[in-house]
Parts: sequence; structure tokens; C-alpha cells
Amino acid sequence: MLALCVAGIVMTGLIVTTAIVLQRGGQQAKIVQEMDKHGRQECSKIAKSVYLMLRVYHENLQKQLQNNLNVARQSLSEAGGFRIGTETVTWDAVNQFTKQSERLELPKVYVGERWLGQNRDFDTPAPVVDAVHKLVGGTCTIFQRINERGDMLRVATCVRTADGKRAIGTYIPAVEPDGKANPVVAALLKGQTYQGRALVVNEWYQTVYEPIRDGNNRVIGA
Repeated sequence: MLALCVAGIVMTGLIVTTAIVLQRGGQQAKIVQEMDKHGRQECSKIAKSVYLMLRVYHENLQKQLQNNLNVARQSLSEAGGFRIGTETVTWDAVNQFTKQSERLELPKVYVGERWLGQNRDFDTPAPVVDAVHKLVGGTCTIFQRINERGDMLRVATCVRTADGKRAIGTYIPAVEPDGKANPVVAALLKGQTYQGRALVVNEWYQTVYEPIRDGNNRVIGA
């Protein structure tokens, strides 16, 4: 009889202990669940705040780029405009994607009556592009259309190469190495302004490009 009573007391103790452990486990799971829910809500708030901040920044950047383009257009006009000459000059044109070079004979490009030359030295002022850079910051480039395909050659720029020179002589190919049309050139050839992310020589920029046309409305540069 005594043995039975002792056994009953032990079993009761085990049952009570098990109930407490289960209750604690349930509370722990609930606490973890609530913490996880709270954490997710806070992360969602932070992500939304960051998204809204970046969207405002992006919108302001687009406006700034458009204003900068207006300054570049005005500066080019005041300098006499973009003009293709009759004399030719030799270029060692470098594809900005493949880095392959090809020798080309192209008509000289003038701003007003001034030939842009082949100025790679930042110590030598370049018309329009340097003026725009001083006014708005960032970089500015004048392009000449190379061929019917639409490859665009940098003939004046304040974009730097890896060795610190002006990146003239590099060009944006109409077709990229993967066979896809370059979105910048595709837009320009349609007579449209391109605004968005683009590879510029060796770095990615947020950019805006505007086509330059001749008297026959043909795109001859940018």
C-alpha cells in the first residue's frame, strides 16, 4: 500500500512538471511568434521608407539631368551649333564594350567655325563640354554618328579614361557583344531622347542623351 502511494505521488509530480514545461514551451513559441511578427512589420516599415527615399532621389536626379541637358543644348547653340565639315580626319575608334579598335576616316566635326580637334588632354580646354561641366557638374559629351548602323563616336568629352585622358575616340556601338541593340543608340536613331542607366566608357552612369539632326532631319550625332 505504501509503495502504491509513493508511486502515485511521483506520477503526480511528473504530470505537474510536464504541464509546466509544456506551458513554458507554449509561451516561448508565442513570444517568438510575436517577436517575429513585430520584426517583420518593422522591416517592412524600414523597406518602405528606404524605397520612398530612393524614389524621391531618383525623381530629383531625373529632373537634374533634364536641366543639365537643357544647359548643354543652350551652350552648344550659343557656341554656334554642331556642324559636319567636308575635310576628313583619321580616328582609331575603340568599341567601349569590346575594347577593339578600328581605323576610320570621318568628316571633321565643328562647333560653329571651330573644329573640335582630337583633344585628349584635360589641360587643354574643350568647347561646350567643359563649359557645361563647370556650370552643372557631371560629365558632358558630343557624339558623331560613324555609319548607317548608328555607332556613336565621342569627339569631345570630359569623361575620363582609366589613365586620366579625355575618352574621345571611344564609341557606343549600335549592337552590343551579345547581339542586342544598344538602348541608347536605338533611342537616338528613332529621334528620341534616352534617359536612364548606361555604360559610359568604363563606368555605369545615370544619363540623358539627345539626338542631333542635320537639315534633312537625319540623326548625325548626339
